[in-house]
Amino acid sequence: MSDSVAPKILETDGVQFAGRVSLAGLGEMFSWLVPALATDPLAAPIIVVLEGGPGMSDGYQMFAGCGLYRLNDDGRPRPNEHTWASFASLLFIDQPLGVGFSTLDSAYAGPMTSSVNAEQIYAAMQRIFSLHPELTPERSAGRPLFIFGHSYAGRLAPALARRWIVEQGARDLGGLILGN
Repeated sequence: MSDSVAPKILETDGVQFAGRVSLAGLGEMFSWLVPALATDPLAAPIIVVLEGGPGMSDGYQMFAGCGLYRLNDDGRPRPNEHTWASFASLLFIDQPLGVGFSTLDSAYAGPMTSSVNAEQIYAAMQRIFSLHPELTPERSAGRPLFIFGHSYAGRLAPALARRWIVEQGARDLGGLILGN
């Protein structure tokens, strides 16, 4: 995983992390992790943000949805006063492989089902949380995991939740957020 501190977009930005997780023989999945801003990130829920389409980058959510920014008419970013990062840590993932800043290996055609996509996202999440163990979902520490699926990702979010429950149990899963 190439994970590093993301460059600041605005002077008021806190520390953020961005990078790609290699999924051997398949491609690399891009993620952008934003620790909670107005509350202690070590005691804040974690929301995995998945954009739909299928085939739409999570950049949409970062700049026009629940993320940190809005764009002015001239295209310059400004703070989003309603960002979910005010109360939760946000993990944006460009999915499926080949979308946004995620890449697709030339020999792989990409995931053909939501279940396969969920398995790949789950694998990426495990690597991301291994780099940031302080933000690993843990309900007893006040960090339950929520999975947000917007648009077509409303079909993907339940598949990812199922994968999480199969691998981790339901204890740390706070719930699903589905939106259009």
